[in-house]
Amino acid sequence: MFFERSFKRAYRVAGLMLAMTGGVWSLPVEAAERFKCRASAQVLDEALNAYARSDYTGARKRFECLIAEGDGTQKFYASFYLARILSDTNGHETDHDKAYTVYTDFFMQNQGVDTDDPRKAPFVAKALTAIGMYALRGSPEAGVKRSPQKAAELFRQSASTFDEPDSQFELAKLLLVGEGVKPDPDLALHYLQKLTQESHAGAQAFLSDLMWRGKHVPRQQVQAYALIQLALENATPADRLWIEDTYQNIYCGLGEGVRQQSTGLVGNWRRQFLKPLTTDPLVPVPQDAELSPVRTCANGDRVIFPHSRLGGPSSGDTAKLPDAVRPAGSQSLGMEPNRR
Repeated sequence: MFFERSFKRAYRVAGLMLAMTGGVWSLPVEAAERFKCRASAQVLDEALNAYARSDYTGARKRFECLIAEGDGTQKFYASFYLARILSDTNGHETDHDKAYTVYTDFFMQNQGVDTDDPRKAPFVAKALTAIGMYALRGSPEAGVKRSPQKAAELFRQSASTFDEPDSQFELAKLLLVGEGVKPDPDLALHYLQKLTQESHAGAQAFLSDLMWRGKHVPRQQVQAYALIQLALENATPADRLWIEDTYQNIYCGLGEGVRQQSTGLVGNWRRQFLKPLTTDPLVPVPQDAELSPVRTCANGDRVIFPHSRLGGPSSGDTAKLPDAVRPAGSQSLGMEPNRR
């Protein structure tokens, strides 16, 4: 027995040394990766940081642990972020059926939340918006049929009850074309202008495209180019690709002289508009323009992108729960609906 114990001890020590020096034995690594469920504030911090690193497997284990054994607050945040992980089509833990169920249960359990509670209301609002997106797109995996009408109802509820930016953006797009709702361009433009002043990148890009094409508003090339620059600066990685498409279209359609005319307007709007905020501080830092694929215009000119100014946690930061959503500003874009 003595020799057996000594051998096992020597085996573990040798394994540790090999692991530290790049050896092939993996016993210590496997031991480090084991996770035993003990619900605590530390586990919530670990889960949030794993989520921020896109370690969805590690985050999921911890969130599920907190849902099973955590207190009310831990279950609240764990349920929301678990649904986020399961609904991420680009992740490796995608399960739309379960995601839809978790989102729905989460909202039903918390729909009576105080809308002025900055620690919980934004999460409930985001969950309602996510349910609306499932209705808008449909999901065979979740057994959800596509229903723009149902989606519009959910977006309207989230927009009016919680002042939720993404639901207002989605509702505005439906109102412009009358999909699932009666067309109301005036209300749609109201939402787009409000969100633009709040530095909502999607709304800024969408409105800049309308300005560029003269759709629903008079055509304004300089304003469109100024606004799409702000949209790119504020864009998260999830939105950056389609916003870059819009930017490229506008950039390539303008001469250098017209582009230069937008410089002062961009500076003024940067000072006037609210700083970009998010109810989810775990969104990764947007990539710099130089890291984006090289784009060129039809004439061969390279598309020059502005730098992103949207901040986010660095790899060494500890993830924190969100602060309150900042209220809308009152600055005007000088934009009136196109009555023609």
